[in-house]
Amino acid sequence: MMLKKMIMALTVVVAAALVSCSNNHGTEPAPFDVDAMPIPADLTVTPGTEQATISWNYPMESMGALEEFRVYYYFAPFDAVELAGTTTDLTYVDTKLVGNVEYCYRVSAVDTFGMEGWRSGEECAVINTR
Repeated sequence: MMLKKMIMALTVVVAAALVSCSNNHGTEPAPFDVDAMPIPADLTVTPGTEQATISWNYPMESMGALEEFRVYYYFAPFDAVELAGTTTDLTYVDTKLVGNVEYCYRVSAVDTFGMEGWRSGEECAVINTR
């Protein structure tokens, strides 16, 4: 008896869901992003006094779809990344770094839908002291 009531309740829920579904789906599929953003190229890290300037190249034809670049610290021993910051420029200055320490970075591009592309290869530099 209990199983019969559960089946009947499930049938009512499914029927209600089918009735509430509209047949007006339009003629065009909804747009979605299937192409990843290009990978930032030619990454360079220029060390400064307790800071680093990270720069890269990016195709100008893809800049219209760009929301931001994400700059990551890359920890090679653990193959781990951590977000250092974001920018809309082709450079990023990372400040308040510790001198005589090697910092490695990777960069990715994020489109206007929030889809992040592949990260670049890493580039590293030893930061200067005062």
